[in-house]
Amino acid sequence: MPILVMLAAAVLAYYIQLWLYQKYWDKGLSVEVHFEHATAFEGEKLHLLETVTNRKLLPLPWLSVKLHVSRHLVFGDEANTAVSDFYYRHDVYSVVLFQQIDRKIPFVCGRRGFYRIRSIDLLSNNAFGTGKLVDNVKCHTDLTVFPATVDMDNIQIPLKRITGNTIAQRFINPDPFEFRGIREYAPTDPIKSINFKASAKTGELMSNVYAPTVSRELFVILHVEPGTEWIGDSVIEKSISLAGTVASRFIGEGVPVGLFCNGADVMTGEITGVQSGSGTSHMDALYTALARIDLQKPVADMAECIAEQAAKGNDDTIFILISAFDNDDIRNAYADLRMTAFDTLWIVPTVKYLSWNEKDITQDEDERFNEHIVKWEVER
Repeated sequence: MPILVMLAAAVLAYYIQLWLYQKYWDKGLSVEVHFEHATAFEGEKLHLLETVTNRKLLPLPWLSVKLHVSRHLVFGDEANTAVSDFYYRHDVYSVVLFQQIDRKIPFVCGRRGFYRIRSIDLLSNNAFGTGKLVDNVKCHTDLTVFPATVDMDNIQIPLKRITGNTIAQRFINPDPFEFRGIREYAPTDPIKSINFKASAKTGELMSNVYAPTVSRELFVILHVEPGTEWIGDSVIEKSISLAGTVASRFIGEGVPVGLFCNGADVMTGEITGVQSGSGTSHMDALYTALARIDLQKPVADMAECIAEQAAKGNDDTIFILISAFDNDDIRNAYADLRMTAFDTLWIVPTVKYLSWNEKDITQDEDERFNEHIVKWEVER
């Protein structure tokens, strides 16, 4: 008889806990996943932060947290991942009552891009390990991976020429927002430059002195196309990295920089473009635009894009074209660009140790044309 009572009690306990877990297992349970930072550079190490909180008396002996992230975010613990187009992560927790568990999962930003996590799958079971409990929770975390910086040793001389031309050119009129100091008033100074407070103190007319600012602006035109036999996606990725490095270099020199690329934005589907600007926030905007270029989307015709930028530019604009591709239309468009711009430079990413029978892009019958084109060798 006692055995029957114990058996009945066990069966009753089983069904009570089964009912409790089915009804309350996800009550007071929260799972949050977010990237350690919103932005990073290619090759940088970050952490994916997972927080599991159980705010109830019912423990969860086994809880599986599943999510998928891009395979370009490389996690070291491959035992917890299944790889296809995405990493399918599978993390297991044992959560007692009123407990919070924080976990930092390291990964490496393997490739530039824009990455999102929008949902998390939760799996659990009851205290007896039977019954399948499933839920899906929303998540909203984004990571923008900027392109890596690159070595530009073999194009330093042409860039120094452009840098010198740019910084040497100043506005004829000083910038009224760049105050530099006070000096004695000169007859050639405008009346509005007189500092009356300083004049009253010294008994002589004193003028405000303003620093000149750079009048030139630089525009980077980036050409991306689907890979060919000798120009693969890796060369295009290096071209994108070069665009970011060049922009950063000139913004660091105080030169306003804009960007145009014939590739589409992964989020909007629009052709990539950033107006000219300077400063840290503008550099972030440029890097973000480069990170979000989607090489899988259709691209705009490059010759038409160059012609459009030439029409918008003026003799205060310097253009740097980054293109590994060459045809008569692009070459003619670039020649027209040179006629309207203050200065131009065509940087041609080429694969090291690779030879082909195509016409050498850096050789032209017009030697003056060759002065404005330079090769940049990259590894495939």
